[in-house]
Amino acid sequence: MKEVYVSSNDDRLKRESEKYGAKIIDRPDYLAQDDTTGIEVLRHFTKEVEADYYVLIQATFVPISSEIIDGCINAIDKECNLVVCVSPTKDKKLYWKRDSFKGEHISPWYNEWMIGQEFEKRILVENGACYVFSKEFLEDNLNFGDRGVYARPYVFEGEYVDIDYEIDLLDAKTIMRNLNGRN
Repeated sequence: MKEVYVSSNDDRLKRESEKYGAKIIDRPDYLAQDDTTGIEVLRHFTKEVEADYYVLIQATFVPISSEIIDGCINAIDKECNLVVCVSPTKDKKLYWKRDSFKGEHISPWYNEWMIGQEFEKRILVENGACYVFSKEFLEDNLNFGDRGVYARPYVFEGEYVDIDYEIDLLDAKTIMRNLNGRN
C-alpha cells in the first residue's frame, strides 16, 4: 500500500487524519447524507484517486489489524477483482423464508448440509472489516453483495464485533480488553 486516503466532509476528522499522514478527499455534502450508500462514496473516491486496487477499511470493525488488511491485499489477483473479509458463522439458527411477497406461507431456508459442523465450515458471514477491489468491479456492480458477484475470501477466525448499534460498543470494549489482557 503506497498511500492512505480519508474521504470525509468533517473538518475535525480531516485535520486529525492529516496529522497521521493521510491524504484527504473532500467528500461533497450530497455524499454525506444518511441515505448515501457506501458504493456511491467509493465511486466518487475512485474518480479522484487512480489505482490498480483500492482497500476499504471499515472503522466499525473491532479489532482491525495490519494482519487482516495485509491478508486481504495479498488475496487479490487478476483472476478476481474483489476480496471480502469474512468469518465463519456463529449463527446456528435454522431460517425460514416467506414464499410470497405477502408472506402468507413460509418454507425452510436450509438444507440437510446446513445442519451440524459442515454448515459452520461452508457458511461465511461478511464481517465488514476490509474489502479490496478494482475500479472495474465498481463499474460492473451495484454493490459488493450483488447476485453473481464472485469474491475471494479472506477468512478471519478471531472474535470480533461489527459496530452497527450503540450496544455493539460494549462488545467492542470487551474484545479490546481481552486483547490487551485486561478483564
